[in-house]
Amino acid sequence: MSNPTKSHLADAPSKLPLTARQREALEFIRRCVRKRGYGPTVREIGDQMGINSPNGVVGHLVALERKGFIHREANLSRSIMLVERTEKPLTGLRVAASIVEGRLVENSNPEERMEIHEKIQLSGEDFFLVRVEDDSLSKEYFFRKGDLLVVRRARNAAEGETVIIRDFQDEFLLAHCRLDEGTGKNRLFTPTRWFENSCSGIYGVLVSVMRFHF
Repeated sequence: MSNPTKSHLADAPSKLPLTARQREALEFIRRCVRKRGYGPTVREIGDQMGINSPNGVVGHLVALERKGFIHREANLSRSIMLVERTEKPLTGLRVAASIVEGRLVENSNPEERMEIHEKIQLSGEDFFLVRVEDDSLSKEYFFRKGDLLVVRRARNAAEGETVIIRDFQDEFLLAHCRLDEGTGKNRLFTPTRWFENSCSGIYGVLVSVMRFHF
């Protein structure tokens, strides 16, 4: 009996799930391939994901290749190629995190997804959900246990948008983007402090709050 070739192995859907960061890298690669016909460089992926070390990016690429999503040619700067797969497309929005006792906690199951109302036309990995697990923010933001926050992935915000901030202790904050007349720049303001519009703590832009109970 002959051994399976590398191409045969690549055609088989992987049983290993992707982490949130691996999926983020894969979606960026897909966007680059769709837009310009070839994949991004390691540096471009690092800039997109906020990773300064090339080794950090390569670690995600190695995992994507091992799981059968991409193929890389050695010694080529633009060597990342997508592997065609016949797996069932994912539906619904990914549940990226939960709010527990006022803090953002990453979902331990990176593959969990939830269907939302068919009239809400959101899809792709640029949108995800944050689930409210308790009433810890009910007084400050009127969020209730069971609410779902629809969030758009973003590195900064436009004037008038509401941004989710996660500070160094994973504390959940909402900040509103508005023009700082003193500097002429958009900044993110909370009732007690402000942040630069490109700060590393930006988790995403709040799109809507979904409530299925009263």
